[in-house]
Amino acid sequence: MNLDSAKPQERFHALACFPHACYYIFGVIRTSSLKSIPLWGRFAGSDRALLARIGLLGRFYEVPEYLFFLRRHPNQSINVGLRSMYLYNVWFDTSNRSRVVLPHWERVLEYLSAIKNRR
Repeated sequence: MNLDSAKPQERFHALACFPHACYYIFGVIRTSSLKSIPLWGRFAGSDRALLARIGLLGRFYEVPEYLFFLRRHPNQSINVGLRSMYLYNVWFDTSNRSRVVLPHWERVLEYLSAIKNRR
């Protein structure tokens, strides 16, 4: 993925349009950047929308060494998402149990908002 591109549209495109595991969310992010954008949404895939917003703010730099270990377990979001989109939305926010949520539309709206409100 081209996350160190000088062009924000290339970083956004990589984060919004290509499949990835969202591991960048576990990276070090400037507090000032996080304070300038909406954070985690209440829908499945909101981590992708957050990363796309961060990608519009600046470059990503990847440290070429392993700094954490990925732990797999049955209740991990990706495993829940494979079983059911409903359960995936409830995993992101338990109040979704009683709500109608359209996560794909929510994500598209977040992407459009990110582009519109880019500073």
